[in-house]
Amino acid sequence: MRAARWLLPLGGAVVLVGLFLLLRPTEQPEPGAAPGSTVTATPSARPTPTMTPTESPSAPDALEVEIEVEEGRVDVEVEGRRLPSPATIAVNQGDRVSLRVEADVTDRVHVHGYDLLTELSRDREATITFRANVPGVFEIELEDAGQPLAQLEVRL
Repeated sequence: MRAARWLLPLGGAVVLVGLFLLLRPTEQPEPGAAPGSTVTATPSARPTPTMTPTESPSAPDALEVEIEVEEGRVDVEVEGRRLPSPATIAVNQGDRVSLRVEADVTDRVHVHGYDLLTELSRDREATITFRANVPGVFEIELEDAGQPLAQLEVRL
């Protein structure tokens, strides 16, 4: 009888530890990528922006997105095709995305929801390459200026 009394709390603790290990968020580089060049991010309840390198090689299988900011005007091209402003970049869940941003200002590029953040300056473009694993609509912006650049729509 005494052993049975401890079985239920012990079983509950084992289940909780198993769920924690199974569901904890991770942040890992893509297999085969240069260290620090690509980030896979999972949003959490309290996200902390992740600094990524300003020069990140894009992979051949990544959707190429070019964003240019000049005197406050934003131009977005996806695979060489210009999108109307305000731009919505639509991808499927699991697609790799490579954002290349050039601007006439010094700021930081932030992909909300994925909490990817990288430095940008007038003489140095910013590139963020990642896998779009989380469905939803996420803003891409110049963080310090609060200027929206585009929206990323990740579809199931």
